[in-house]
Amino acid sequence: MVKVYALREHGWFENQKLESFIWKQTKNAFGVDNVILENSFESIDEEETTKVFLVMPNRIDKSVELKDFVHPKNASYIFGNAVDNLVRFIGDDDKAVHITTHQASALFGVTVVGAVMFDRMSKNGNR
Repeated sequence: MVKVYALREHGWFENQKLESFIWKQTKNAFGVDNVILENSFESIDEEETTKVFLVMPNRIDKSVELKDFVHPKNASYIFGNAVDNLVRFIGDDDKAVHITTHQASALFGVTVVGAVMFDRMSKNGNR
């Protein structure tokens, strides 16, 4: 099972239907079972899967570069937005992954979800 939790980008999309469409199009392209798109997270209660947070490099010690990450079979990938830092939600049993770029900057979840799902698909043999 693969789920994606994501925070909406406030102010970047005038039309929330367009943002939802982009997430759902990526969901369908990579065989994600469910996308949960929220305005904010108070908590992330997920017990069926391993939680995998996308974080900025050097924000948390246990973060692994995406190219070196071993994707869990059952995973919930959690993407923040440009404003909200999700590090406070990462528990001891959760995973954290980052993508190194030329310039350290926050990456928009809607722009990197495809890269993360492609990485998962290519390493797990299209599963």
